[in-house]
Amino acid sequence: MKKLLIIGGSGFVGANLAAMAKTDWQVTVTSHTASVITIDSVQVVSMDITDRQQVFDVIENIRPDAVIHTAAISSLDACIEDRDRADRINTVATADIAAAAKSVGVKMVFTSTDLVYAGNRSFYAETDDAKPSCYYGQTKLAAEQAIVDSGVDYAIARLALVYGRKLGPQNSGVEALLANLAAGKSFAQFSTEYRTPVYVEDLCAVLVEMASNPALSGIYNVGSPQRVSRYEFAQILARTFGYPEELIKPGQVIAANFKDHRPEDCSMNTDKLKTALGRSLSDITEGLIKIKRNRHAI
Repeated sequence: MKKLLIIGGSGFVGANLAAMAKTDWQVTVTSHTASVITIDSVQVVSMDITDRQQVFDVIENIRPDAVIHTAAISSLDACIEDRDRADRINTVATADIAAAAKSVGVKMVFTSTDLVYAGNRSFYAETDDAKPSCYYGQTKLAAEQAIVDSGVDYAIARLALVYGRKLGPQNSGVEALLANLAAGKSFAQFSTEYRTPVYVEDLCAVLVEMASNPALSGIYNVGSPQRVSRYEFAQILARTFGYPEELIKPGQVIAANFKDHRPEDCSMNTDKLKTALGRSLSDITEGLIKIKRNRHAI
């Protein structure tokens, strides 16, 4: 079996990715400070991605056929509160991983974000200028450029909001919403923040395909074909799972106390990915129905 190295195995995407990829790959995941979910046949190695020598040593020792880098500080507030740490983890470490992957001649797949776009209009395409309005988006755009400059064989996935089931003890965003709905609690969701949410299993399938298919190179928007606000997403969730939609109230981003700017509309055009794959990813109802079918695993 080919060997796949997943950097960031303790994260939501990384854990789901490992669980999916282990069928066809010999999978190794890295972790540093967080616990990693035990997955049969998946190996775990400790690695501090801010230690350049350690990054080179791990990739040299494993000699994977592909590297998928999912580790990051993704909290907008955390990035703006400690810019140096965000730079080290999100940008500098990514540059080191790209250099290490190039040194052993393997492809690197990188999970970026829809927040590299300015966020003031709908359905951004990959050819549109990336002008992030939050510091997290700036660190990820700088990481993208570092990958391009490194000369490594790469694919960059600009991810929309990712939803799906957990593989660890902490609830995912969907599960937290479902817990409130099941308890009959009323809560607010932003009605003025629009994204193109992607089902985590769809995303993982795309990342694995990027790792294995030489034709999938460059930058791709990865999201569903459906643009919704967080409020609309929660309404679809309630409807799909049979809970009262009235429990969900519309909220305004401007009324929330955030430390950095939250873009209002980073919805993405995913035609390039659809053409490359020959298929669309699940719309939100389809993705949520898949979660409902696997409810026993939540």
